[in-house]
Amino acid sequence: MGQRTRVGMYSPYVPEHAGGGERYFFSVAESLSTFTDVDIFVRPGFGYENMEEVREKYQSLFRLNLKKVHFISSKLGGNMSAMQRFLETMRYDVMYYLTDGSFFFSGAEKNIAHIQFPFIFSQNGLINRVKLINWSVKNANSLFTKTAVERAWNTSIQFVHYPFVDTELFEPGEKEHIILSVGRFFTGEKSGLHCKRQDLLVKMFKRMVDAGDAKRWRLVLIGSIDPGKDNEAYAQSVANLAKGYSVKIFHEASFDLLQQYYAHASIYWHTAGFGIDQLKFPTKVEHFGISALEAMSSGAVPIVVNKGGLPEIVEHGVNGFLCETEDDFIGYTRKIIENASLKRKMSVAARQRAGWFSRKRFDETLKEMVCG
Repeated sequence: MGQRTRVGMYSPYVPEHAGGGERYFFSVAESLSTFTDVDIFVRPGFGYENMEEVREKYQSLFRLNLKKVHFISSKLGGNMSAMQRFLETMRYDVMYYLTDGSFFFSGAEKNIAHIQFPFIFSQNGLINRVKLINWSVKNANSLFTKTAVERAWNTSIQFVHYPFVDTELFEPGEKEHIILSVGRFFTGEKSGLHCKRQDLLVKMFKRMVDAGDAKRWRLVLIGSIDPGKDNEAYAQSVANLAKGYSVKIFHEASFDLLQQYYAHASIYWHTAGFGIDQLKFPTKVEHFGISALEAMSSGAVPIVVNKGGLPEIVEHGVNGFLCETEDDFIGYTRKIIENASLKRKMSVAARQRAGWFSRKRFDETLKEMVCG
């Protein structure tokens, strides 16, 4: 490789989506741009007149510095032949691909595939097996994802590359009687992905209020609505369920507003994957849980479902609680509400745990994959 490595990056979810996966993808781009030349291939359309608008969208949304990153309009993930994709990527020393489960032949010297979903379909057949070999460096966002995909694809994933949390961006403020949950609103029925179960969050909160356990507390739900009438209907059903209770729902929240609620929330709930058999349906549980990590960095005590990647973040009884049932959620929440000393102790422990998922650790693993 030359003195200045040239990296191409592609995600089929950009520029349409803006969730935790996109935060991760652009965090990789920001990190790489400090020591390499980075080009991001962007599918044309989706209402963006130029690539500068795409840069501004993600830079503003995630508070990242993407000024050194080049955004290129490309049909890499669309109507290109296999040969065209190969030739398009030959110009790069490294190609970094956030895969949706599909692969193409890349002509880069080194090809890195990032796997964010615990895919359960197989990668059989000669062409698929050769494609997997072509993407010689593979990494996953959690040990849970790594284990599931290695089993399904019969391949080796060399790295677990955990997301990081910026503890300077997510800091504790004066804690209020707020239970927070952050995540997009979608049913998951068509996509087979992990519904965040905001409906369950509202039901549990109502149970606590009706029992007199959370009369002075508020439940705050923050998350955009995914495209589709089914997702719009789901979001409306959650809103209807919350009527008459102290529940605030934000579908369009700025980063500043998100920061404020993280800072002031005392408790963080996360129920994605509740009641799901994660061995049979690994895509329907939380693959990692970056929002839980951001909440912990902000000093909120996490009370989360004991599924997917969340047990890799939360240490039960130390810096939060892992739950199997609704009664678990309500019982541990009541424990935190009633015991101010325990709440303070776990808040400090949660922030300390979040510090393990540092930018330094993230950058070191990324450099090992790119330069090693």
